[in-house]
Amino acid sequence: MTCHMSLRLRARERGVGLIEVMVSIVIAMLLVLVIYQIYEVSEGQKRTITAGSDAQQNAAFGLYILSRDVSVAGNGIAAAAGALDQCALLRPIPVLIKAGASDNDEAEFIIEEVKALNRSGTALVDMALLYRSNAQSRVLEHALFRAGVAYRSAP
Repeated sequence: MTCHMSLRLRARERGVGLIEVMVSIVIAMLLVLVIYQIYEVSEGQKRTITAGSDAQQNAAFGLYILSRDVSVAGNGIAAAAGALDQCALLRPIPVLIKAGASDNDEAEFIIEEVKALNRSGTALVDMALLYRSNAQSRVLEHALFRAGVAYRSAP
């Protein structure tokens, strides 16, 4: 009887086997993987929402600055137009834009326009030639010199 009882006690005290431990580890790993995936999806959504919000704020600020600059520019032109009409020195100057085949062609065109303005009564001291870069000044100065038109370079 003692032998039979000790076998019963051993059967009840057997505990958890290696297979049960491995199955529980696999289940725990799957659970951790699911939790990580949920966290990753929520972080991605948070980043997307934050980026969209930042873009909206940047766009709103940019539109504000742009509209402010445009409105100020419009007001400045509208307010200054009346003053410019009455001031002979600050009257809007007509601008002529023409592209030539070469630098020399452009310079010859400019010389002809200067001479025509001078013949129509505009004094040379009331004219100005504006150019984009200093390299263009050399061609213009040579053309003015060859044409006999007096000029003065501003510093």
